[in-house]
Amino acid sequence: MTVKQVMENNELSSVVKIMGLTFGKVYKNTNDLRYASVLIMADQDNDGSHIKGLILNFFYTFWPSLC
Repeated sequence: MTVKQVMENNELSSVVKIMGLTFGKVYKNTNDLRYASVLIMADQDNDGSHIKGLILNFFYTFWPSLC
């Protein structure tokens, strides 16, 4: 996904805004963010595992310094 596609997606753009993330910024620590961590709560079935992987991949793709 491109940054434009992410911002057009309601769920992902909400996460970015809530966390206070900025695209292209390299974070040395979490002091600039509204929250220091994210809790992923998903079902323990295959779908929940898949969703967890997608969320982790989203953060790693756009902000690898946070992972």
